Amino acid sequence: MRKKPVEFPAHLKLKNADIIEKYGGDILNDETFQSQKEYLQHGKVSVYDHVIYVADKSLSYAKRLHLKVDEEALVRGALLHDYYLYDWHIHGAFYRGHIIKHPKEAAEKAKQDFKINKKEESLIRRHMFPMTIVPPRYREGWLISWADKTSAVSETLGKKARRAKAKRAADAKAKKAAVRAERAARAKASRAKKSTK
Repeated sequence: MRKKPVEFPAHLKLKNADIIEKYGGDILNDETFQSQKEYLQHGKVSVYDHVIYVADKSLSYAKRLHLKVDEEALVRGALLHDYYLYDWHIHGAFYRGHIIKHPKEAAEKAKQDFKINKKEESLIRRHMFPMTIVPPRYREGWLISWADKTSAVSETLGKKARRAKAKRAADAKAKKAAVRAERAARAKASRAKKSTK
């Protein structure tokens, strides 16, 4: 059976989309994984966009530093590092101890839904160091942890956050315009119907 191609969000401007698709295509096309588009992560960026960006950034760091890495584990660990499937914004960052507990929750859910190995599980569980006491065991884990933190800052304060906010505002404006146009069309049809009577 032929793999379904991955449709990456165009606004992410990925440098390593081919590698991410090669090793994480099954994850990215999964319906439950895609539900993360509905949850916000940092600023106005969805969890879905965030984890793809972390995978891309981790690969870029490895290339820039000329590090030999297990690309498959790196991609799969990065894509699943925040696979906890709830919106922590509802109650704040300390919702159910989110900051400390979500790596374990993400690893458990990832093991249930995908075939991940011990290394990938470790990458997911340890990505929040130093918030979690145990540091990453593998260099891929250090790259994910680093990429996660730099992404969080840029998504919260940087251009990406502003771009995402502008996109959401434009989408909302277009939706309102469509609703107004539909109402106007219904009103016009109603007036036309009354005038023919």
